[in-house]
Amino acid sequence: MLHIWSMSGQELAALSKEGLKDTQALKEQMQVSHGFPKNLQQLLHDGSSLQDSASLDAVVDVQLLLTVASLCPDEASSQLLWASSQGHVEFVRRLLECGVPANARERSGQTALIRAAQRGNAKVVRLLLASGAAKDLRDKFGHTALSYAVCENHVAVVHSLLGAGVVKDLKLKHGSTALIYAARGGHAESACLLLRAGAGKDLQDDSGATALIHAAGKGHVEVVRLLLGEGAEKDLQDQNGETALMHAASKGALEIVCLLLTANAEKDLQDFQGTTALMYATRNGRVEVARLLLEAGADKDLHEALAFTIEKRDINFARLLSTWGARCLSPKSMCGSMALFNACALGWEEMVRMMLDYAKGCVSSSDIEIMKFFRIPNKNWQNYNGVTPLSTACQSSKEGNAAVVSMLLADGADVDTPNNAGETPLIIASKANCVDIARLLLKAGANKACRNHRGESACGIATAMGHVQIVSLLQDSSTSR
Repeated sequence: MLHIWSMSGQELAALSKEGLKDTQALKEQMQVSHGFPKNLQQLLHDGSSLQDSASLDAVVDVQLLLTVASLCPDEASSQLLWASSQGHVEFVRRLLECGVPANARERSGQTALIRAAQRGNAKVVRLLLASGAAKDLRDKFGHTALSYAVCENHVAVVHSLLGAGVVKDLKLKHGSTALIYAARGGHAESACLLLRAGAGKDLQDDSGATALIHAAGKGHVEVVRLLLGEGAEKDLQDQNGETALMHAASKGALEIVCLLLTANAEKDLQDFQGTTALMYATRNGRVEVARLLLEAGADKDLHEALAFTIEKRDINFARLLSTWGARCLSPKSMCGSMALFNACALGWEEMVRMMLDYAKGCVSSSDIEIMKFFRIPNKNWQNYNGVTPLSTACQSSKEGNAAVVSMLLADGADVDTPNNAGETPLIIASKANCVDIARLLLKAGANKACRNHRGESACGIATAMGHVQIVSLLQDSSTSR
């Protein structure tokens, strides 16, 4: 076995002599395995230099000296950057001793210190710092040695850089600070070091987000706990007016929501669109988060809760909100007619049935409290395009829509009400090639002769679009009225 040592006494490698017939072969092996350029290697045995042709049969220990005097300045700088990224402490030391500038840069603007920090080579970082390397230089991407170390969570490097006095709150790419990078990445150890060193805990990036907002939105519980313990401001808002609690509620981060509420975060703060944390939880189907917010006393006047409930086809939210006494305040956007319309568009049979029963006063006792949250729906209500609940249900043959159409017709919905383009439910169904729905409409007495504002009938449209089954159905005289 052949042992290769640095001049300082550090063992660099232990190699089998097999295949190493001479010093030249050893140099080639060290270049392949450790990256040391063979033209810079000088091998010593018992203090004497070994010639390239010298046999290694009787040699056990070899010292490796890297000679850099023959390198031109550009080559020397390139070798320093490479050695720093690879963690070759002795090579870096030798280059620095020979006068290679510690702040040499490559095209990307990266220095040896940035390279070493990015790779987590703490010993090289300390050596470069001791040699006077500039601590806060940025590369062309806007990053520093500290920001790279934090992003990669190289804790030992972060510790060394902070001990050397780097600028902790330097605004980097997109206005982010090192602490914001740590929070975003969930790197609690790096975040702890930064906070102990006095990093600004409430600084905001270009989007207005703080470290706490980023940690909450990413679901990093330990970082959130750390920031709250250090007194981070809980209710700062980003450029959209969103707080850490809103971000956590939106993501369904139950433990973080609990931490923020325990720290007395404002429950009913609104973003710049008037949306609260409870609304974010509702919008994104976070039932347990919504329950937690309600238990904490969040405002229950949810003017958007119905729309979100319908959109998500989630009756559990309506049931949860009604249990906590939520009430609908907006007679326009939150009316039962709009809810019925949206439920029909989705083909949501359960909700359509419930709302139609509610309008007739025969809703089941188990759902009466849910329906009180809504206004009584009008089955013939039209939106700003003149579309009725029946018309919107006729636009698709997806599962549930035919059943919804059948329910509406049985409940007495107007079968021929046109929209603003003059299209009746039958014309809409014919255009969409919804055969089963067209059959239901015709059975209910839909007028085949109705035309839209362009003078087109259901049959004419179906013929032009090649909807053969619809055409056959419409031409069957037994279905005409």
